[in-house]
Amino acid sequence: MCRSDPLEALVNCVGLTPWRLCKENKRVLEKELEWFEKRCQGGNHREGQSCTEYSADGVEKAHAGYPIQWLRKDKPMTSHNHMILHVPHDSTYIPEEERGRYLLTETELAEEVRRMTDHRTYALVEGALPPEQVIRAGVSRLVVDVERFIEDDREPMSKKGMGVIYEKTSDGRPLRRELTKQERQDLLQAWYFPHHRRLADAVESVLERSGKALIIDIHSYPGVPLAYELSKDAYRPEICIGTDEYHTPTLVAERALEIFQSLGCDTALNTPFSGTIVPEKHYRKDPRVSSLMIEIRRDKYMDERACKRGTNFFKTRGKLLRALEELGDMKVSCSELL
Repeated sequence: MCRSDPLEALVNCVGLTPWRLCKENKRVLEKELEWFEKRCQGGNHREGQSCTEYSADGVEKAHAGYPIQWLRKDKPMTSHNHMILHVPHDSTYIPEEERGRYLLTETELAEEVRRMTDHRTYALVEGALPPEQVIRAGVSRLVVDVERFIEDDREPMSKKGMGVIYEKTSDGRPLRRELTKQERQDLLQAWYFPHHRRLADAVESVLERSGKALIIDIHSYPGVPLAYELSKDAYRPEICIGTDEYHTPTLVAERALEIFQSLGCDTALNTPFSGTIVPEKHYRKDPRVSSLMIEIRRDKYMDERACKRGTNFFKTRGKLLRALEELGDMKVSCSELL
C-alpha cells in the first residue's frame, strides 16, 4: 500500500529526496498530488510497483507546467555547496557544419550516436544542484570528447583512434575524414576549452566558498561491451564507482560502495571502467579537490535499443539522488587525509 502520507509517496516516486521538500516545493507538489491520487485510484496499489509505473507517465505530464527550479530550494544545502556534477557524454548534438566531415551514412551515424552516448544521464541528476554546480558538455562526444586528454601520449584511447577527437567508430571503422591541424584546433577552441574553463571556474568557486571540492563524474555504459572497450571481459555491475589514486579518498570510495549497496544496487569499484575527471590546473596537484565517477548500467534506467526512458527510470534517479545527498554530507576530502 502507499505510505500514510500521500505527499511523501509522491516525493519518493518522483525521485525527490526529503531535504528538497521545502515549503515552496510542497505547493507545487500538492498540485501534482491531485493528479497522482486519481492515477493511483485512491492509493489502493502496492507501493514500489504500480506506484512507480503510474508516476513515470504522470510526473512527465505534471512537470510540463512547472520549471524544474521550482522543485528544489532557492538556496542549496550548505553541506552540498562543495559538490560539482560533471555530465560529459549525454549530448547527441552534432553541428550541421560538422556532418560533412563524417564518412558514415545518416543511418550509420545515428547508430553510432546511439551506441556511444550516455543517454539521459543529465535527466537522472537534473535539479539536484544549482546550475552553476552542474557542468554539462554541449556537444556529442563524436565531435569532441571533453573527458579525454588532448595529448595522445597521455590518452590511452588514442591508440584506438578515439582520443579527444575521434577518428574511428566504436567498432573500428573510419569515422571522419582526416582533419587539418586548424580544423582540429577550431573544434577544441569551440567545445573542449570552454567546457574545461567552466569546470575549472566551478571548482575555483566552490573552493573559495567551502575550502574543498567534490566532483561527481556522471556516466552510463551499455549492458553488452562495445568493440572498442579495453576490458571487454570485465564484470559489469549495475553501478560502477570509478576512482583516482590521488583525488579519490579511500573513505569516499568505500562510502559510495556502501550507499549504493544499501539501496539494493549491485556495485563494484573500477569495473568495467575506472578513473574520474579533475581539471588540469588541479590534477595531481591540489588535494582539496576530490573526484569520484559514478557509472550506471543503462538497462537499469532506459531501453537501450529504443533510447527511451525505462520503467525503472524514476526509481534509479531516486537512488542516485539519495546517494549524492549522502556523499555530499561527508566531511572528508583528500587534504583532510594528509
